[in-house]
Amino acid sequence: MIRPLTGEQYAGKVAENCVAYWKAAGLYTDAEGVAVEKFKQVAFSRDSSVPVAGGVAIDNKLLCEAVLESIIGEHGVSPAAKLSLAARVSELLTKGTAAAAAALRAEPVSVTA
Repeated sequence: MIRPLTGEQYAGKVAENCVAYWKAAGLYTDAEGVAVEKFKQVAFSRDSSVPVAGGVAIDNKLLCEAVLESIIGEHGVSPAAKLSLAARVSELLTKGTAAAAAALRAEPVSVTA
């Protein structure tokens, strides 16, 4: 049975899994320990709202990858986040493709020295 986790429970479980994996792989250092402790202190909203401005950034590459994987990876905890990310990436790629196509259609400019 799948049960929803609070932000604190989620952070604790991700941190626990990361530390276990990193230690087994020989990747765990003091930097990872500090990053995990900071991550566990991150405040999650009680009503699932997203703040207008971000207040926290994950500076540790290993932890950042692990958190993203836990949310949007193959077995991620948030199908809604996967869909949201897919929609945003699609929109960015569409805008980028449209801009590139417009640049290709632009009239050549004559340059003289």
